Amino acid sequence: MNDLLASIWSPTRNDLWLCAPELALVGTVTAVLLVCLSAKRSGRLAAVVSLIGVLVTLLLTRAVAPSVANGGQTAMTPQDASPILLADNFTVFFRTLLMFFLGAVILLWLIGQSGRRGDLRPEVRPAPAGPEFFVLLLSSALGMILMTSTTNLLVMLIAIETASLPSYAIVAADKRSRAGAEASLKYILFGAASASIMVFGITLLYGSLGTLDLAAGMAKVGAGKAVLGPAAWLGLAATGAGIIFKIAAVPFHFWCPDVFEGAPIEVTTWLSVASKAAALGLLIRLVGTMTTATTDLMGPLAWGIGILAAVTCTIGNLAALKQESVKRMLAYSSI
Repeated sequence: MNDLLASIWSPTRNDLWLCAPELALVGTVTAVLLVCLSAKRSGRLAAVVSLIGVLVTLLLTRAVAPSVANGGQTAMTPQDASPILLADNFTVFFRTLLMFFLGAVILLWLIGQSGRRGDLRPEVRPAPAGPEFFVLLLSSALGMILMTSTTNLLVMLIAIETASLPSYAIVAADKRSRAGAEASLKYILFGAASASIMVFGITLLYGSLGTLDLAAGMAKVGAGKAVLGPAAWLGLAATGAGIIFKIAAVPFHFWCPDVFEGAPIEVTTWLSVASKAAALGLLIRLVGTMTTATTDLMGPLAWGIGILAAVTCTIGNLAALKQESVKRMLAYSSI
């Protein structure tokens, strides 16, 4: 069995080094899981362990940065296959951004728990969370980092679901809140629908391009070895719809206000920035890959994204002006 696995892929020391920040985050999740299994089950202890893990991840990100400063390196490439993950300056930037924001959210929770919670308005009161909350939060962050580090469509789907599934749960972190449970259910339903559409799109792209690696597929198109027919365009549209859902762009924004309003304040803060940043990073990565391989796509993609951005910004900000709830205003303004 070991020989079979080694023939498929045997990670090198360089692979492991380039992915050290992600491995540190996995180690942090494991450490917090041990806190969950301990007799004390302290939410504060889990928060402190998580904060230490975030700091270690940031330090490793800084240490890895010089290795990818000159144009980037490919990380995690199985034998005779396309790369699974990419390590470059773009990856380092989003790792750093997401880890800084994750640390800020954990600090927000700790400050809210150490103060007089009763003095805070209910909508901005942090949820009394156990250690499992931080397992889910860290897992969500790991998925978001992976989203910005790949052009492999299958890995992209796995990364999006790794980010999404824990997010569905932490929306309902306050077990006493009925609004949180309803928001979580809505988020799950919309998320399942968008994931189904994305899987359909990836299937069409694989059938049209003959590979799950978007960079390799678009290189075939640029070299004239493959053609973007109707099925491929439909696949791009369906895959893009799943990413647009994560950004909460029009017309896939309906989940956002209800989810943000029902979630605890620290979860609302996390989703309003981190999930949007990760999805935007993924979109930039994929669009850059496609337009680099073939310039024929530059015009249609530029027009499509430009119109979508203009409509989304207009509708989101006009709707935000009418809101009285801070969370709903934050939701609409982040659309």
